[in-house]
Formats: sequence, C-alpha cells, structure tokens
Amino acid sequence: MALLGLTENISLSNSVFEVKRRKIIDADRTGAFIPLATKRIFLKYYASDNSQHYSVWTKDERDAYSNEIRKCVELYKPEIVEMNEK
Repeated sequence: MALLGLTENISLSNSVFEVKRRKIIDADRTGAFIPLATKRIFLKYYASDNSQHYSVWTKDERDAYSNEIRKCVELYKPEIVEMNEK
C-alpha cells in the first residue's frame, strides 16, 4: 500500500497530485523514508510509455497498480488443493 509517515502525510494534505509528487521527491532527496509503492505512484512508475498525464494519477495507472498488488498478494496466499470426494 502507499502509506507515509505522519509528518510527510500532513505536509501533503489535500494538495493536487503534482504538488504531492514534488513534495515526495523532495522528501526522498532529504533521506525521508518513502515506501516503495508510494515512490512508484508519484514517480509515474505505472504510467504507460505514451502517457502525457504527468500531473494526475490516471485510471490506467490505478488499474496497473491494483494489478501489481494482486500479483504480490497471490505470492503469499496459501495454495488450495481441491480433492475429489468419493
């Protein structure tokens, strides 16, 4: 998930995406701990190569992020073995 520490979260408040993005980058530069998923969102990791939307987090990016989370969760889910009842 994309979580931040209290101080970083408060500094972002209800800012628009681009303002949050700049603050995340600045915090990262100063050595603040920024969780990997948060960095990936704000560094446009999930943007397609032809995306021109640098100031918003698009639906396609949200979908790609959700799919990535699902893939990671699948790694930790127990395997269910179906047994035929006789």
